[in-house]
Amino acid sequence: MTDDEPITLGASHRGNGGLTHLACGTGRPLGARLFKSRFKGYMVCHCLLFAGDGRLVLVDAGLSREELRAPRKLGWFATALGLQSEPQLAAYEQIGALDFNPSAVTDVVLTHLDLDHAGGLRDFPDARVHVSEAELDAARRRRTMGERMRYRASQWEPARWVVHAVSDSTDVSSPVELLRVGNWTLSYVSLPGHTRGHCGVLATSSDANVLHCGDAYYDRSELADAGSFLFRCFKRGVDTSLAQAESSRRRLRVLQAERADLQLFCSHDPDEFAEAVGHSLGADGADGADGADGADGADCSDGARDAAI
Repeated sequence: MTDDEPITLGASHRGNGGLTHLACGTGRPLGARLFKSRFKGYMVCHCLLFAGDGRLVLVDAGLSREELRAPRKLGWFATALGLQSEPQLAAYEQIGALDFNPSAVTDVVLTHLDLDHAGGLRDFPDARVHVSEAELDAARRRRTMGERMRYRASQWEPARWVVHAVSDSTDVSSPVELLRVGNWTLSYVSLPGHTRGHCGVLATSSDANVLHCGDAYYDRSELADAGSFLFRCFKRGVDTSLAQAESSRRRLRVLQAERADLQLFCSHDPDEFAEAVGHSLGADGADGADGADGADGADCSDGARDAAI
């Protein structure tokens, strides 16, 4: 992909095994071209959709239909991220485009409560919302100026909270199990620093293991080095604790080196999103909607649709 390549992302393909990758919003951040080694000139809001057992589960909610219809209503945040007006990318709309009923979403698992991760919650008011105890506490108390700017209770209150105690030592070897959907088990892994209670979401099955790292990093190159002085200044502005954030990235670097069976990706790297979509469709690149005719895909897809009828 080049910096000027048009953004044409969405859920036009259903992945195999009950997992679909969704881009629930895109943007062209101000100043992104100053960090060419870190940003591609645009970003995505990478969310996950799991189907199985007659229900749907989201990992992160992206931005809502209303926010993507008129992103300027988000004020400075929309301007800083260069959010595009693309209501068709809302999770609610993409789920419908996949022939699922959005009312079948029973649970939303959040990496954290930043605006571009929690906005879509308002489209799923009946879903249970999973969050770490430390993150919900930080979002409600908003102790610092940064926290007062990044959290908006209007996006998520009232919510059907399912709050999980996650210690800083929780890693992939001892994750906090959240729920099971189809043949997938979803768990929390502690990755603090970007926010106080930021977590990665580990999804494991008999066929695949993925770790959604949220905003523990913004671009995969961060797992190789700390970046330029300008980029470190940028991170100082978006991470609540630089020390914790760097510690989390060090843990991810170790995982990347030692766990070839584990696919890592963050929320905003468009290349990682494109590769994840390709991986979920299989090596031959076949359309996932057709690929879902296999036993696992058919059971998950039909089950979720039947439950919503």
